[in-house]
Amino acid sequence: MKKVLFLLSVALMFIGILVLVSPNQAYAATYVVDLSQFSTPQEKINHLRGILVVLQARLAAIQADQPTDSSGLTSVTNRNALTVTTLSAQDVRESKAELRGRFDIDDEDFVMAWFEFGETKELYERTIKARFEGGQDEARVFIHRATGLKDNSTYYYRLVVENERGVRSFGAVRTFKTSDEDTATRVLARDRSLNIGEIIIFDWYIPQKFVNTKNWIGIYEVGSSHTEVKKWIRAKATAGNISLKITQAGNYEARLFEKDTYKVTAVSEVVRVSK
Repeated sequence: MKKVLFLLSVALMFIGILVLVSPNQAYAATYVVDLSQFSTPQEKINHLRGILVVLQARLAAIQADQPTDSSGLTSVTNRNALTVTTLSAQDVRESKAELRGRFDIDDEDFVMAWFEFGETKELYERTIKARFEGGQDEARVFIHRATGLKDNSTYYYRLVVENERGVRSFGAVRTFKTSDEDTATRVLARDRSLNIGEIIIFDWYIPQKFVNTKNWIGIYEVGSSHTEVKKWIRAKATAGNISLKITQAGNYEARLFEKDTYKVTAVSEVVRVSK
């Protein structure tokens, strides 16, 4: 891994020199590669590779007598490219995540921003483009809620910003991992011991893939049959609760049923009600 980082750094320096000493244009520039924001060697490698791609494209433009300039580099910064930073993903769950990025719009009339992402470093997928108008100097933050992701999977992503001339600027490639899907249907009692006249409350939790408008939950005395329900309601959502004012001492529980059947999917703890 250290060898790869060294080779990429050498290649970056070599291409940067070629850009600076190109016979077609001459100018001075300072390139600053800040790797302190990345926590793993792989993220540093991805960042360096992204810079190499931009410098190679810039070198090709110079050699083709296309106008270009360079005045610095953080993610990528010059007259044609904007400063773009891919921020860490937030609110990462089983099938969704909030992708975040920041960029300076500089003197552009408008820019288009989107995220490239995927389960591999090739970043085959792309979010819908969002338009940002110019006229303000402050940095802009772009947030996109990615949905339909696989649970327990690693995703790669980066922010891309394109100006009105079609010049694209790229943030560093970062990663996040979705959480495991909770496949357990549960019913929990809020209190394990109550007195007559108090309210007994049970909460249910159902994974999204098992949600059905015909699921139902009932409160029972322990040992009673499924038909001897004290109270029942539909359990239509992933989470909810059922409550009942208890007027008789005894042991109570809640049972969650699949659709319009007596097939039990979860049973709560026992709640003891005293006089």
